[in-house]
Amino acid sequence: MVGIFHRPLLFELAFPMSSRRILHHGPHPQGTPVLLSDRTVAGCWFEWHRQGGCGPGELIVQRQFAERQAIEIGDWISCETEDHSRWYLGRVEECHFQWPDLLRLRLAGMGIELNELFPGGFHPSPEAERPHRYGATDLFVHDPDRLWERAFPVTSLQGLVRQLFERHVVGQSHITYDPARIEAPEHPVSIDSLKFRGEESLRAILKDLALRAQTHWGVDAAGVFFFSRRTSAPQASFRIGRDLTSVEESRDRELLFNRLLLTGDYIYDARDHSGQVARRVYRWRGNYFEPASSQQHGNRRLRLWVPWIRTQSDSLAFARSFFRTYAVPTYRYTVETVPQSTPIFPWLGPVSLEDATGAILATGTVEKVRVLFDHAPRFRLEIGPEDPREL
Repeated sequence: MVGIFHRPLLFELAFPMSSRRILHHGPHPQGTPVLLSDRTVAGCWFEWHRQGGCGPGELIVQRQFAERQAIEIGDWISCETEDHSRWYLGRVEECHFQWPDLLRLRLAGMGIELNELFPGGFHPSPEAERPHRYGATDLFVHDPDRLWERAFPVTSLQGLVRQLFERHVVGQSHITYDPARIEAPEHPVSIDSLKFRGEESLRAILKDLALRAQTHWGVDAAGVFFFSRRTSAPQASFRIGRDLTSVEESRDRELLFNRLLLTGDYIYDARDHSGQVARRVYRWRGNYFEPASSQQHGNRRLRLWVPWIRTQSDSLAFARSFFRTYAVPTYRYTVETVPQSTPIFPWLGPVSLEDATGAILATGTVEKVRVLFDHAPRFRLEIGPEDPREL
């Protein structure tokens, strides 16, 4: 019995209990916070995503039946450490009460509001949203809605992101817009012509742009949007036996794709009187493949629909960025840490994994971190590319 409890005792001494603060802000994220009694919190976890910032979360609190509606759908919850350092901000998406006294709250980071914004529209009426065209050139003069489209010139990807936020986010969401947090990608990405008709959410558009630019994006715990270039310097190192309690490594062909069938928007060709509709209206389609990967691993095809793509340069830029990540088998790691006092935000850089002797096993981009927000927070990190079928 002494041997069984000896290690947990040392573990507790090495990582003393720290205070957590879970705050209820009401219907506005800047509302006056009310500190939830720690004795009523039965469990809490949340996630940080490299693509999205603060992600989903869950909070379980003890509530009597008469108090079950004290926290409403749409209210905001934040999580802080004892030094008032905020780690998470999320909106209540679901309340589930279990008799006699358990209330389970499903949370989503502020980036969820980008799912509720749809640039552009179909209607020519001034009262409705018109089609929005962003680009450096006017390539599609025969679009049937060109007479009532709204055109916005852009010459860079970061300029496009800034315009999208200024026109569709500021004043229409709780997200804070700071132009300085939108950075130019490491390698310039050309934007020829993109047209939005309200078919896709702003979140889907940003995911496409981030893939092309190989950047991080999302909304952080302060509610500020970021679109930042990748960095190569590791923000932290974790060693087996010292910092990690579990390490899993996997290699497979699940996320290997070397052929890409890309379907974009409609193209309206020169008007004629031939009666051959196929000559006048068609969808942009591109079929791309990575020959070296196909020869070595066989053909692995993925179909994607990106409705705002309809030029060769835009689709080629997308395909090149896609193959850069997914045309080779990738290593994926899942690690669990001992209690931590410093956050590991995935958008701040990669991490290094070391074996027990300190030799580097891998350095990779963290796609997701799940934080078990107990008195001594522990992290579960997923290192490796995200599933492209969810783009």
